[in-house]
Amino acid sequence: MEQEYEKLSPQIHYIKAIRAELPDDGFVVGESTQLIYAARVAMPFYRPRTYVTHGYQGTLGYGFPTALGVKVANPDKQVISINGDGGFLFGASELATAVQHRIATVTLVFNNFAYETSNGTDSKIRRKGDRHRPAHPDFVKLAESYGALGLRAENA
Repeated sequence: MEQEYEKLSPQIHYIKAIRAELPDDGFVVGESTQLIYAARVAMPFYRPRTYVTHGYQGTLGYGFPTALGVKVANPDKQVISINGDGGFLFGASELATAVQHRIATVTLVFNNFAYETSNGTDSKIRRKGDRHRPAHPDFVKLAESYGALGLRAENA
């Protein structure tokens, strides 16, 4: 299966990096994004119910707010929220909740500057080629503006 999973590049490289850092009893909360779709089949989980996802409902915006709830319910466990840029923006204001209540999760925002599956014509979305590109903030500065630590990674 490892050879098959290598076809899921670059997502498999991120999955391996996350799995290497996440304790066996840590939680992954998934959003509607390509990385979490790959994790569904290629990321090993060692404890029951530590992969929390919307299933096949495709509920954009589910990930970050749900991760906060998972952390509150499991305060002694590591919780990682994996989000696309568009999905994260649905609940980004919950950064205020996380900071105010000291809900410490690791929140990864994979920024491809696009709603890959969006077909709408929302006024905040600029069409460029075949992809819809949302106007959105610098996510590091956004986190910092709420008093959270914001970091930018350039690779897995």
